[in-house]
Amino acid sequence: MLQMTQLRPSIETAMHAVLRHRVALHVHSVNAIAWAIRLDGPDRLTERLAGLHWQWIPYAASGKPLAREIEKVVACRPETDVLILGNHGLVVGGPDCHTVEKLLCEVERRLAITPRRFPKPDTTVLAMIARFSRWQFPDFDLLHALGTDAASRKILRGGVLYPCQAIFLGPTMPLLPATAVISKFTERWNAPGGTPAFVAVERSGVMLNEKMTSAERATLHGLVQVTLRTEESARLRYLKRRK
Repeated sequence: MLQMTQLRPSIETAMHAVLRHRVALHVHSVNAIAWAIRLDGPDRLTERLAGLHWQWIPYAASGKPLAREIEKVVACRPETDVLILGNHGLVVGGPDCHTVEKLLCEVERRLAITPRRFPKPDTTVLAMIARFSRWQFPDFDLLHALGTDAASRKILRGGVLYPCQAIFLGPTMPLLPATAVISKFTERWNAPGGTPAFVAVERSGVMLNEKMTSAERATLHGLVQVTLRTEESARLRYLKRRK
């Protein structure tokens, strides 16, 4: 049983403390993130969110930095009940749960982006990885897009798009050319420790490490949903690595 002394406040506690609404809902919506990573995000959202009391919050690290940025905005515009957090997600607020849920559905409807189609995986190449212990095919075919979709590969080569990606999946994408699958696995990724949660193979698809956690798996599912909603030509804002 979890002891009370083990409980710790969420890093987002400061953000909720500065919000003036009785009910506030913070979500990492894939549609919201797909807009929040774009350099032209604020401009592109102006028409989509017209008529709502919304504001754009430039990226700030979670915790006090983000809370301070939100506090500045709500102090000047107390009517604000929708916040798009740059490279982060979405916050909606209101007087009660029903009102907030209704507002969230409306915002999601306006932000919705149809994901593009992607090539099917090349299971012949992926089967080579499956011969190594600890590696398995994903149970969600959409994950293969991280390897087969050229736009997704280009987007992820650019760096980290939002904090959860770095926290759960690491600062770089483990991407291999199909021609180097066997040699790379033998050299680097078939050792008991230090292996990535997943591997993407160019034009072939994705394989998962059997030690992958549920949090890593959920984050990967969200990541592919974001990249498939992002145009290859879009200019994106990547998070800088901490030194």
